[in-house]
Amino acid sequence: MLYDTVDRVVLSFDGDRAGMEAAVRSLAAVFPYLDGTKDVSFITIPEEKDPDEYVIAYGAQAFHQMVSKAKSLHDVWESSLSLLYDTSTDAGKNHMWAMASELISKLPENSPYTAHLTQIAARLAGKAEKKSSVMQQRRALRTFVVNEPSDRLFLAVLRCPDVATEVLGSIPVV
Repeated sequence: MLYDTVDRVVLSFDGDRAGMEAAVRSLAAVFPYLDGTKDVSFITIPEEKDPDEYVIAYGAQAFHQMVSKAKSLHDVWESSLSLLYDTSTDAGKNHMWAMASELISKLPENSPYTAHLTQIAARLAGKAEKKSSVMQQRRALRTFVVNEPSDRLFLAVLRCPDVATEVLGSIPVV
């Protein structure tokens, strides 16, 4: 409902691990709106205070200063993934990559965030970075969806349901 009224939302979270986890969970709700006309940024409340405690202790002016210096989605994405997942192990990298891929799939097709967020997650997960456009990735997924009848197909459909709909629409009904 916020994006019906404003183009920029600043989310405020506690500075502890639980706050970072909440920030990442909030992305599932925000990502579908980030089409290039909407933006999101984040502030982290220091000194283990809740946002309301911070305003009570330091005043609205101090809170507004924090809002004016809010961190970008890219910065929060990288720091959250680094903090929440153990990327020193293959299991941690795989878990982080799966979660990041699921979230990125919630972005609109034309989102300017897709490539950069994917690149950050790939680097942290130790995935080989490919210099391909989003459209090339989508074409590859279409080929994969058509040619790969397996449980991986199910995961691909979950990540990119619009491609599945498109492919299903092109299959003749017998």
